[in-house]
Amino acid sequence: MSLLGLLGCLLASLAGGCRSVPRDAEGRMKLGLKLYEDGLRELERGEAEEAMELLDRSVGLYPDHVPTHRELGLLHFHRARASEQRVMELEEKALRLKDEGDYRGARGVQDDIREAHGEALPHLDRALYHLESVARSAADDVEVLEVLGRCHVYRGDFRVAREYFVQAAGSPRTPVEERRRYEEMVRALEQEIAVH
Repeated sequence: MSLLGLLGCLLASLAGGCRSVPRDAEGRMKLGLKLYEDGLRELERGEAEEAMELLDRSVGLYPDHVPTHRELGLLHFHRARASEQRVMELEEKALRLKDEGDYRGARGVQDDIREAHGEALPHLDRALYHLESVARSAADDVEVLEVLGRCHVYRGDFRVAREYFVQAAGSPRTPVEERRRYEEMVRALEQEIAVH
């Protein structure tokens, strides 16, 4: 059993979601698939936190299940993006406070900005981990390629981001309008790369 599988089994049993974790690979796979399906149901109900917990347990039991990695990666990406949106709002607030002459208030907002960045980064790392696993198995998943590109843009890895957008633009599964948008992203990233 892999270390990731062992950790998943331990977490699944500690979380109380199952009485016992099957020892055989087929049993772990079946339980992993059940947890995946339960996670999708929670997502449909709008319960992202519960879905993330179930999907984390699922991938621990069945680490080769690409759809679980896909869903977890997208969930973590959306969490990171929400934190980054909060950072932008806080930066605007800090600028407004400085313009009003409230430098102490602006400094206080800087702590909130650091905290929001701190919330985003672990989710971004988890999104990359799961989605890069998907990209290795399903290189034509255009949504995953786009999200991977966006993750690397957030991290400032413009060269890597460019490669994902090139793949997304070149995929035969990409609709024409999306292809144009990805090509525009590639050009914008090439400009950023030239500057840095």
